[in-house]
Amino acid sequence: MSRLGAALATLLLLASPVAAQRSPEVAAEIVQQQMKRRGSPPAEVHLALAAVYAQGKRGRELDYHLGEARRLGVSASRTDLLLGSYYRSVGRYDAAFATLVRVLVRHGEQPYGLVALWKTLYECKLQAATVKTDTETIRERLSSSGLHFPREFKLTAKSADQAKKLTSAGYNALLGGKASFAAELFQSAIDAFPSEAQAHRGLGIARARLEDYTRAAGAYLLYLELAPSAPDADEVDRVLMDFWKSRCSNC
Repeated sequence: MSRLGAALATLLLLASPVAAQRSPEVAAEIVQQQMKRRGSPPAEVHLALAAVYAQGKRGRELDYHLGEARRLGVSASRTDLLLGSYYRSVGRYDAAFATLVRVLVRHGEQPYGLVALWKTLYECKLQAATVKTDTETIRERLSSSGLHFPREFKLTAKSADQAKKLTSAGYNALLGGKASFAAELFQSAIDAFPSEAQAHRGLGIARARLEDYTRAAGAYLLYLELAPSAPDADEVDRVLMDFWKSRCSNC
C-alpha cells in the first residue's frame, strides 16, 4: 500500500462502523485482531489503534499509540494527520491548525492534509470559535491549492438554495463553453454554502478545462470528501490517485 493509500485507510478508520458503534476498548480489540490476522506490521497496528481511540476521543490512549507508531517508524506526517483530525473533533482548533500545517510544511501537496485543514477551517467558522491562528493565511493557503473557502463566512436560511442556483448556472456556463465564467459561478456558490458538493465538482471541471490542473484536483478532493457516495466517486478517485501519485510520491 502506498503512503497516500495508508493515510486514507487510517482516516477511514475514524468513521468505521466498528469504531462508531462499540466502546473504544472493544473496537480496538477487534481492529487489533483483524490486523494481526492480515499480518500487518506492529507500527500500522498502533496507528490503527490510535485512530480508534481518536474516534472515541480518548486522548491518553491516542497519544500512547501514536508514540509507539512513531517509535516503530511511522512518519511524523502520517501521525500528525491523525492527530490534527483528532484536535478538530474535540474543538481544539488552534492545535489542529498548527498540527496540520506541520504536515503541509513537510509535504506541501499532501492531499488529505489539505482536506483536513479545510474541514478544520469550516468547522471553526461554523462554531464561531475564537482562535489565535491567522485563518486568512490558512484560507489563502487552501485557495492556492484549489480548495476554495469563502473570504466572508456568513450562512443564512437561504444560503443552500442560493448555492444550488449558482451551481446550476455554473453547469449551464460549462455547457456553453464558458469555463472561466463557470468557475466564478461555482466559487460564488461555495461562498454562499461551502459544503455544496456539486459546486466543488463543477469548479474542478472548470479549472481542468482552463488547464489549471493542480487547483482542479483540489476542488475534486473536496467533492469526494463531501459526496463520497456520488455515482462518479470511484472514477474521480481513480483520476485523483494517479494525479497525486505523480505529484506527491513522498507524501
